[in-house]
Amino acid sequence: YNTVSVSVTGDKGLLYVSPALNALFRQPDTGVNTEEYTRLANMITAANARNLRLSAVLESSVSHMDNSTAALVDSTIAAELYVLGFDEILITGLLPADADTDAITNVRRYLQDVRNRLSGTGSFQVGACFPPSLYLDTENAKQVQLLSSAVDFLAMNISTIPVSGNNGMTLEEICTSLTGSFQVYNLRIVLDSDNPLLLSAQYNVLAQMELTNVH
Repeated sequence: YNTVSVSVTGDKGLLYVSPALNALFRQPDTGVNTEEYTRLANMITAANARNLRLSAVLESSVSHMDNSTAALVDSTIAAELYVLGFDEILITGLLPADADTDAITNVRRYLQDVRNRLSGTGSFQVGACFPPSLYLDTENAKQVQLLSSAVDFLAMNISTIPVSGNNGMTLEEICTSLTGSFQVYNLRIVLDSDNPLLLSAQYNVLAQMELTNVH
C-alpha cells in the first residue's frame, strides 16, 4: 500500500479540536494543545517520513446546515488538514441510496463550492463518496458526469454489499455492471465494513476481479 486513510469524523462530529474552526467561529484557540490534535500531527509526521500519501475521510456537514455554511465549514477543515500534511480528502455521507435528482444537484453545488474554496491548496485533491445505487441507475448518468467535474475523484462505498446470496446484487455483479464507470471515472472502492469477515471477503472478490483502486 502507499496511502494511509484517516477518518477525522465520528458519531459526535470532528475527532479533534480544530484551531481553524475555532477561529472561524471565534472560539478560544485551544485546539493545538489537545491530545487529539497532537496525536493527529504525530501520525502525519510518521506517515510523511515513510513517503506515504495521507487521505482524510470527512463526514459532510451538508445534512446538518445549508449548502453555503456546510461548504465553508468543510473546506475550512480540509484546508487545515492540507496544511497539516494531508494529500487529499474524501467526503462521505453526501446522499442516501434513494436520492432524487434535486438532492444530487444540491450536493453537486456544495461540492463545487468546497472545491472553489480550496483553489489555493495546490495539488490537494477532493473526492466524493456515494452509494452504489447512484452509479447503477442509468438515469443518473448525466448527474454522475456532472459530479465528477465538481471533484478530483469519485468513490463508491460497499460496506453493506454482500459477496453472495439472493438479497440484492452481489459485489461481483455490481462491479461487473459498473465496468464502464471504473474506466471512465477511475472509480475508487471504499472498504469500511465493521464486519472483518465481510471485509476480507469483499477484498478477495475485488482482488479476483483485479480491481485495485481500493480506499
